Amino acid sequence: MREVRIILSAFLLLMVLPLTSAFAGNVVAKVGDVPITSFEVERQTSRIMPFNVTYHGTVTEDKKNEVREKALDELILRAYKVCYAKSLQLEISEERIQEKIDQVKEKLKTPEAFTAAVAEETEAGLRDSIRRGMLAQEAENLAIHSRVNVPEDFVKSYYEENKHTFLMPSQFRASQIVIKVDPAATKDVREEKRKKAEELMKKAKAGEDFYNLAYYNSEDRTSYVGGDMGVFHEGRAAKPIEDALKKLAVDGISDIVETIYGFHVLKLTQVIEPRQLSYEDVSTKIRSMHENKQRTSLYEEWMNELKTVYKVERVND
Repeated sequence: MREVRIILSAFLLLMVLPLTSAFAGNVVAKVGDVPITSFEVERQTSRIMPFNVTYHGTVTEDKKNEVREKALDELILRAYKVCYAKSLQLEISEERIQEKIDQVKEKLKTPEAFTAAVAEETEAGLRDSIRRGMLAQEAENLAIHSRVNVPEDFVKSYYEENKHTFLMPSQFRASQIVIKVDPAATKDVREEKRKKAEELMKKAKAGEDFYNLAYYNSEDRTSYVGGDMGVFHEGRAAKPIEDALKKLAVDGISDIVETIYGFHVLKLTQVIEPRQLSYEDVSTKIRSMHENKQRTSLYEEWMNELKTVYKVERVND
């Protein structure tokens, strides 16, 4: 029983959902005349709960109550959207609802499993819940997403005005030999590790093949590619490593560099100078950033308006 209900809850994670007087006994809150049922709260709680489980897999009673309250708050926001959808006489076809029901049944494998999953809610209650979810999504699409518009001219203007901020920073390509040191190692062990790193550094500076030195001696996974660290932006590597690379010419070998991981010998293999990013490089990012700003602003304005129009009533805590 518990397993199939969990499957149903997981399937309905994103479903947000019309109303029916048949479920008055299970209504825990109303927004306008849109009900929120105990079954919906249970499903929404199941969706949120995994993110609130402790490392040991336990949840305190206070945390459970907190998650249930959050679930109800989310369903209240959804119900506002359903009220808006109803005010516009939006409808969801029975075919679309049946498609969702069929998907649930398919996941639960057997009619008996489906019946057990819906339990006291019944299929009719589940249909209403699905309808409310789809109405809420339709309402948000109409009120928010369809109104978001960032014209090309705006994006171009923003780029020109802020061009100086769109720079690709310096990039390095380097190889390394790493001799790992346990942070809890004794002074003697650390000294022994340092001597090993110094010997390898001397060999590298004397012209021995760095790839082979790293392949046979480095103690991290880059050893399999001759110590190659790939290309990385300025600011991405550990500061001691980056500081050492900045002092090197291409093909230069560093002195010993110490980090929390141990001792490193570095070889700088390439420097890519900073460059101006083109409009084509960043236009999608600029547009997305301003679309998100519009979306957030429109959503806050919309929800504030709905909250002034529709009353929230908690029927049964």
